[in-house]
Amino acid sequence: MYPGSDYIIMFRYEDDVTEVAGALDQGDPAVVPERFFALATHGYEGRTDETGFDYTWYWFERMRAFFRRTAGEGHQMIFTADQ
Repeated sequence: MYPGSDYIIMFRYEDDVTEVAGALDQGDPAVVPERFFALATHGYEGRTDETGFDYTWYWFERMRAFFRRTAGEGHQMIFTADQ
């Protein structure tokens, strides 16, 4: 939806939103901290300390709730992210 390289803009149909919501709900919370703290070994340059984890987990939970609600209401979605 956007030809530039500084943003990602994607349209998702209701089925896609439902699929993502289901995938987010199937994640194993026991492995999230382990994987988060290993990000630095894979080239991630953001915070990988407890504060970074708390921040990430806070927003992950809200994103998961947003996808659940959006899927439950049968909505489509436009997703944007800067790079």
